[in-house]
Amino acid sequence: MKKIVLLAFCIPLLCVACSTAVQAPGTPQSDLATVKQDLREINEYAAARNYDVWVKPTGMERNDAYTNIERFLNMKRARNVTVWQRAAERGTPEGQVLLGLRYFHGLGIPADEAVGVDWLRKAAEQGYADAQYSLGVCFARGIGVPQDERESEKWFGKVAEQVSNAAEQLLCANHEKQIVLALHNYHDTYGAFPPLYTVDEEGNPLHSWRVLILPFIEQRALYEAIRFDEPWDSGHNRQFHNNMPSIYRCPSSSGGVPFRDTTYSAIAGGSFRPATKAESVVGLKLSDVTDGTSNTLAIVEVIEPFNWMDPTADVTVEELVDWVVRSGRVRAGSRHFGGINAALLDGSVRFIAYDIDPEILRAMATPSGGESVRIP
Repeated sequence: MKKIVLLAFCIPLLCVACSTAVQAPGTPQSDLATVKQDLREINEYAAARNYDVWVKPTGMERNDAYTNIERFLNMKRARNVTVWQRAAERGTPEGQVLLGLRYFHGLGIPADEAVGVDWLRKAAEQGYADAQYSLGVCFARGIGVPQDERESEKWFGKVAEQVSNAAEQLLCANHEKQIVLALHNYHDTYGAFPPLYTVDEEGNPLHSWRVLILPFIEQRALYEAIRFDEPWDSGHNRQFHNNMPSIYRCPSSSGGVPFRDTTYSAIAGGSFRPATKAESVVGLKLSDVTDGTSNTLAIVEVIEPFNWMDPTADVTVEELVDWVVRSGRVRAGSRHFGGINAALLDGSVRFIAYDIDPEILRAMATPSGGESVRIP
């Protein structure tokens, strides 16, 4: 019996590592939703029957279970093959994997394993972990390509890197959860969230919200050593630039970036506004968040780290939207595959994909815009 392994859906950690697809430019939202749903339903259909959908038995081995799965695959192909083709040609990894599946199994066309591998490789080269694993299997067994142990190990190695990245992504999400918890403890103490930054008598920025919540992340000694009547970069306060708490840094951040630089930002003009007067240490109240804390972003990741004490470097609402539409200076982003971790004001953390509707993201970034949105 010849076994064709195209997707490693049976390995949960891989699904965690890379469950988000990259939406290629020009791929309609409806097409992306279709290919995601088709892959999910194919996997669920086979799992419910305790059968490996990627087995290609012949002769007496073609039992009823496989026949039923083959019919299901053909039903999905007949209904959506145009969408698969369109999504694949526009560079969407899931569409490329589905098209590879079609050629592997000969769904409505003559089977051609070599062409299937070509489509699989396109998805793998975009960092799609399931495709990388399957490509490793193909090279290990000589399915559609000459058997090549070195190539097999290369693709399995790329999957291993993504599994490690998945663990880092979970740690990153935990950092954001702790930060939002600190914000709520601050609110319990002061009756409001911290402002984006404090100001002096002339309205000049003094200290970031990250400094204000130090006592709530077990950094009271550092908090008490800072002079709050002096700017963040005064001669005295500059000595603390290298004392950034580790919670302010995503574990995925690459080496070579000074540890004083944070990868987490509030949204200036969103849930965080500058203090309105000198010596004020309060910003928005929970009662000001009329859109609801479960619909309002608090913390997002940035691809350009900045000094953790800098009160003026947090991303604005427009800069956050620019991350999606790719216009202007793109500051938001991460080293996770497919998107960023983003914490909502209720303490939950969502993984926001690159293909999110920009207007939904804009609505999520404001606390009282009155929009009615469904968060993906």
